[in-house]
Amino acid sequence: YQFISNNRLGDPAAVGKRICSCQVPCANAEKLRRFRPMIRDGLGRVFLPGTAVKGVLRTAVLFSLLSLGEQERMRYARFFHQKVASLNRQPPSRRQREKTFFSSKMQEKLLSSFSLPRARQPQNRDLLRCLKVSDAYPVDGKAATRVINIKFLSKDNRHFYWSKQKRHGENTKWDLELWLEAVVSGTFEAELAWNRQLFEQFVKGNASLARPGFPVKSLKDVLQAAVKFSSIIVQHEKGFFADGDGHETAGSLGSWYTDAGKIAMLRIGFGSGMLSTTVNLAWPEDLRKEIRNVCGHPRGEDPAPKSRRVWRQPNSGWRPMGWTRLMLVEGGKSEVLRKESMVRVVDGRDPGSAGKSLPMQDSKPRKPKLPSTTEKVPPVVEKWQDVHLRWNPGKQEITASASGQKAFCRGKGLVPQALAKKLLTKKKKAKASTIKVEKLGNAWKIIEITP
Repeated sequence: YQFISNNRLGDPAAVGKRICSCQVPCANAEKLRRFRPMIRDGLGRVFLPGTAVKGVLRTAVLFSLLSLGEQERMRYARFFHQKVASLNRQPPSRRQREKTFFSSKMQEKLLSSFSLPRARQPQNRDLLRCLKVSDAYPVDGKAATRVINIKFLSKDNRHFYWSKQKRHGENTKWDLELWLEAVVSGTFEAELAWNRQLFEQFVKGNASLARPGFPVKSLKDVLQAAVKFSSIIVQHEKGFFADGDGHETAGSLGSWYTDAGKIAMLRIGFGSGMLSTTVNLAWPEDLRKEIRNVCGHPRGEDPAPKSRRVWRQPNSGWRPMGWTRLMLVEGGKSEVLRKESMVRVVDGRDPGSAGKSLPMQDSKPRKPKLPSTTEKVPPVVEKWQDVHLRWNPGKQEITASASGQKAFCRGKGLVPQALAKKLLTKKKKAKASTIKVEKLGNAWKIIEITP
């Protein structure tokens, strides 16, 4: 009650009722066993963490950097062959610790070895400091979720089969399954920003970044790397399901991947699988198997990975997990990207939208058959008085402070002329009589400044 009141989130009784009244449709509730709920914020709203989105983009950028040259890529492949062999000789307790940081040296070399003034630690010299990704919330607060049943389709050589539950190390007659809350309909919107000023500082001390062949110099490059990485995964999965014994589910999934290759997508969240969360497709198949057998579950010469988490969409066949369509919003108009599309960047920033991991929506949008589980929440807008403003040129960000609270906004566009000289040119604190702010998750965003 006190938290809701202090943060001006509305009437505590009404807010509390909304948070506690969340319900999720479940078709076969009597069979429900293990259950994974969808992530929500403090007000019970489904959202996509910005860290999850940035993690997907980071993996795609790493894959893009590894694809620069065959010689460099094979040098890392030999390094990992040796590392796997070394891990295999370690006792299980030490192996567990070592595999946690299995790829840390490669990531540090490719992304965190750049020179930057006053930056000593690898995380401070990481090129993707230039990329900022906000949390993604449903557009207009609309996102339908449902509890669905997940099964595990495995492949042994060319034979597909359903993984079974185990008891005392032996397979039982029951299929391995779990239940989770999934977004089945909705569009999520996030803001992506590329800090040009910080990137220019990277370029000054690192000649390699200015070379024409370097693949990541802007937000446009990051998104194109993500689309290309997803396209490679789609083609691999298409081949995985095509090379089999004619299993009905594998055929359904292969058809889905054939159709999915026509649009730009991202794969994110639970069920994405090893290929989407690592750069393993950059390595030869034998190395992928070695990494799986030592760092994961030993499966011998079976494909790596050999299992896929799948679900059955009513009247539409089987579907993989985690795929979302990638759209750009520019000038109020949304565009579903094609694989060959060029990503357009406006003023160094591109708002993007994506659906939560879990089930992929069809290529053609459909109306959800189930009602939205998150009601539309009107934006919380307030006016603050006697506000102190500070301009951070490095982050290109304005911070407003009033009565122990803070609000932020990107860029200089909201600064009135009367405050511009003191705040932006002299870089001193300025005082505004009133600002208007909007609640975004647990933060406040400045939407208007009155001198």
